[in-house]
Amino acid sequence: MVQTGGRAIGGHSMTGEAKAEQERASHEATDWLILLQEEPEDADLRHRFQAWLKADPAHKAAWATTQRTADAIAAVRPSGVGRSVVPDTRDRTRWTVAAAAAMAACLAILLVPDLAVHIQADHATATAETHAVDLADGTRVVLAPESAIAVALQPDTRRVRLLAGEAFFEVSPDPDRPFRVDVRDVSATVLGTAFNIRREDGGASVALAEGRLEVAHTTARPPVSETLRPGQVVRVSWAGAVVRGERAPDDIAAWRAGRLVVNDETVAAVIDRLRPHYRGVILLADGDLAGRSVTGVYSLADPLAALRTIGQTHRAKVRRITPWMVVISDG
Repeated sequence: MVQTGGRAIGGHSMTGEAKAEQERASHEATDWLILLQEEPEDADLRHRFQAWLKADPAHKAAWATTQRTADAIAAVRPSGVGRSVVPDTRDRTRWTVAAAAAMAACLAILLVPDLAVHIQADHATATAETHAVDLADGTRVVLAPESAIAVALQPDTRRVRLLAGEAFFEVSPDPDRPFRVDVRDVSATVLGTAFNIRREDGGASVALAEGRLEVAHTTARPPVSETLRPGQVVRVSWAGAVVRGERAPDDIAAWRAGRLVVNDETVAAVIDRLRPHYRGVILLADGDLAGRSVTGVYSLADPLAALRTIGQTHRAKVRRITPWMVVISDG
């Protein structure tokens, strides 16, 4: 189901102020963790910490997350594991500080969006959020999670740049104004049609649901020019390599119905497609596992269940270390 909690530039389903407050509380909790480890006998420090903890419910929530994360990281011992010698207080403090720093870095990844993308965007979505946008020309755009577009509608042309993520377009016909979607140097041009386009690490993927579509990469050598019919998919790399495929029209942009349809993709690629739907960090800790093949249909409403199903298929371990961190490794 499409949620309508997306934003025009300047807001998210979580307001900018709320996100900033959450980030500030998380960083303060990390600071308190380090201070309390360095000065465990300082009564005044503990008094000030308790006052901070009681001052705001957000502080208590941030501290709980910080403790869980630090405990999980500390459970992974430094080199020398298995020895009977207990590290001295300074070693434990250094390890806790390192754990806190690692945790803070993870929180920064979770809470701070790509600023450059969001400055350019007219519409954007957060993690696990989809949003429908009706443009002034009558075109309807549905943004997938963690996606962003910039829109420029002119008297003689209509142009949208996909800055991040994935989007499904139902283009309003206008013979005098072609509609073009750009993903870096790859473009999809139509008069009136419905299609999905996704920005990937190495290029762009375009799938046509109905109508007719021209996909081009004019700066590649040789230049790329592909005409799609319904059900066809084309992946164009930034270097100009083209991979063609077929897909049932009903499976195109299946994410709008909460489904991820996978046909012979790598584990790493499928995890990349699940990440925008998971409110946390997914770490793939095994290079061999990353290249194995996956085929199936998974629910985007429960990315963790999808990961566990993939893990069972490949006899991999899926460990939920904290409520917002999952590690996948070979079994």
